[in-house]
Amino acid sequence: MRVPIYRGQPDAPGTVAEQDELSAGALGGGDIDLAVGFGAFTGIGATGEPVLAYSSLTAANVTVGRSLDHGATFQFNPVGNFAGGVPVNDRQWMGTYGPNTVFLEYRNFGAGVVFVQQSIDGGLTYGPATVVGTMSQTGALDVDQRDGTVYISGNDGQLAVGVPPAPGLPPLTYTLYQPIPTTVDPANIFVAMRVANTGATPNTVYLCYSDGNDIFLISSSDHGATWRAPVKVNNPADLTTRVNLMPWIATGPTPGTVGIAWYATDNQGNNDDARWRVYFAQSFNADAPAPTFRIAQASDHSIHASNISLKGLSLTGESPNRNLIDYFQVNFDPQGAAVIGYTDDHNDFDGNTYVARQITGPSIKGGNLPGVREGSALPAQPFAVPGATPPPDGGVTPQAMQPGPDGEQVTDFAFDQDSGLLAVGPEPSAVDIITIKYVTPKINRVFNITATMQVSDLTVIPPLATWRMYFAANAPETGIVNISGNAYSKGLSDDGDQFFVQASTDSNGVPSYQYGTTVRNFSGSTTDTIVGNADFGSIDQTNRKITVRVSTTRLNAILTAAGRPTIVSGSTLCGLRGRTFELSELALEDYTRGGTEFKVK
Repeated sequence: MRVPIYRGQPDAPGTVAEQDELSAGALGGGDIDLAVGFGAFTGIGATGEPVLAYSSLTAANVTVGRSLDHGATFQFNPVGNFAGGVPVNDRQWMGTYGPNTVFLEYRNFGAGVVFVQQSIDGGLTYGPATVVGTMSQTGALDVDQRDGTVYISGNDGQLAVGVPPAPGLPPLTYTLYQPIPTTVDPANIFVAMRVANTGATPNTVYLCYSDGNDIFLISSSDHGATWRAPVKVNNPADLTTRVNLMPWIATGPTPGTVGIAWYATDNQGNNDDARWRVYFAQSFNADAPAPTFRIAQASDHSIHASNISLKGLSLTGESPNRNLIDYFQVNFDPQGAAVIGYTDDHNDFDGNTYVARQITGPSIKGGNLPGVREGSALPAQPFAVPGATPPPDGGVTPQAMQPGPDGEQVTDFAFDQDSGLLAVGPEPSAVDIITIKYVTPKINRVFNITATMQVSDLTVIPPLATWRMYFAANAPETGIVNISGNAYSKGLSDDGDQFFVQASTDSNGVPSYQYGTTVRNFSGSTTDTIVGNADFGSIDQTNRKITVRVSTTRLNAILTAAGRPTIVSGSTLCGLRGRTFELSELALEDYTRGGTEFKVK
C-alpha cells in the first residue's frame, strides 16, 4: 500500500476548547469500530460522499461520531448512545445499511445482554436500544444490504439474526442460533462474520473462526437457520502454519468469493517461542461442498515474537501479551485487491498499525490484478524530517523520515512528549526525543557501542530524568526494508539479546551513566535491568545531546555467560529505540518507534 495517511484519532478532539464546546467532555476510550455507508450520504451536511461512522468505548457509554469527507474531519458526539442506550457496556460493533443508516451493537457488563441501536443520520445520534439476547463477548455486526437483516456473531459460537419488518427499519426481535458446536471454543479472538451482499435473497452469511489451531469457515443462505459443514481454510500440511489464530473475513462481489486474513506461526503452540506472520486466503467457490483456497503470506517479516492474548484482560494474575490488541481487518479495494490492516510490534515497544495491499494474483472481481503503477500517479509521500512538528488534528501526520540527515538510525517528532496522561506538551523539553545515532568506535582495539540522543531542549538539565537508548544483538530476520526512502529493520529484537545504555540524573540534576539488559515479558511489557556503570557519558547542553558509551567487553561477558554469540565485527544490531521520562511533578515522557539497524565495524 506504500504509504497510508494517518489522520489522527477520531474520538479525541484536539483541544480543551473543542471538548468544552461538546458539554459532555468524556473522550472515547478505545475498541474503536468503523463502518462506511453504501452510497452517498443524503442527510444534513451531505457532501456527496459515503459516511464514515465510528464508535469508541468508555465503558460508561459508547461515544460516537461521523466523517463526511473521507476522515479528514470528524463530528464528535461524546453523549454517544446515552439517549435510549444502556450504560456501562462493553465491546461495541457497527454496520451500515444504505447511505444513512448505522446499527450499533454492544453488551452490558453485568448480565452479558446484547443490545442494538439504530442511527438514521450516519452514526451521529442513535435511537432506543433493542434487546438481542444473552451472549458471550460479541465478534462482529453486519447488515444484508438487500433486505436489512442484521447479523451479530458471538464468541460462544452463537449468531443473532434480526429480520426487519421492512428494509430500513430496525429489527423488532432477534433469533439466536448455535451454528458452531458448543464442544468447540471459537473465541480465538473473535468469531468473524460477514454478509456476502451479492444480490441474493437472503444473501449468504459467513462465520470464520479458529479452534485454537486451525481456521474454519461455515455459511448459511437462509438467515442462519441451516448451515453448511465447516471447512478448514489453512493447509494442515503446511508446517509454517501450525497454529492459526484471529481470523477476519471479507466478501467479494459474486457468490462464493471471500478473503480471510489471520495470524499463523510455525511454532507448536501459542507461547513466547512463537513467531507470527500474517496470512491471506482467497476463495472463489466458498459455497461449494469442498471449496478451494489460494493461500499467501501477506507480511514480509515476523510481526510478533511472543504469545498472543485471546481472551482480553485477565482478571486473575498476569495478563497475556496484548500488544497486537484486536486491530485486524481485511477488505477489498475497487480493483478487487485485498487490503489487510494488522498490528506489528516486532521493532517497537508496543503494537503499531500496518497496512498491506495485494499487488499480484487474482482479483476478487475475477481475472488478475493490473500491474502496480509507481511514479507520479502516487500521492506525495507523507514523510517529515526529524524534529518536525506534527500537524494539528485533522491534518496529515507523516512518519518521521529514517535514517536522519546525518545517518541517525532513529528519528522522532518534536514536541510529542506527554505527561503520562496522554496530554501532549507542545513545547521544547529535555525529554523530547528528536534523533538517536549509534556508532561503534574501536578503543584499545575493542569495539564500543556509542549512542547519542538529541532532544529539543537542554537549557536546563532536569533532576530525576532518564534518557535510555536500546539495541539488540543476535536477533533473527534482520535486514532493512526501504519504502520510498524511509527505512526500518525487519529484525525480531524480542528474540535477540536486548541491551540499553542510559543517562540519568539524581534529585540535584547530577548525571550518571549506566548500561543494562531488556527482556520482553509474558504480558508484552518490557523489563529493564541496570547491570553496571557505562564506560563514558556526557551531556552537551549546547547541541542538546546526551551520549553514552559501553564496551562490547562488558556486553560480551553477559552473552558468554548465557551461551549466546558475542558481538564482533560484522554483528548486526537492531531494536533501535529510545525512551525518556521524568519523575518530576509533570512526569513528562517520550518514546520512539523502532529505527533502522547497523553493523559493528
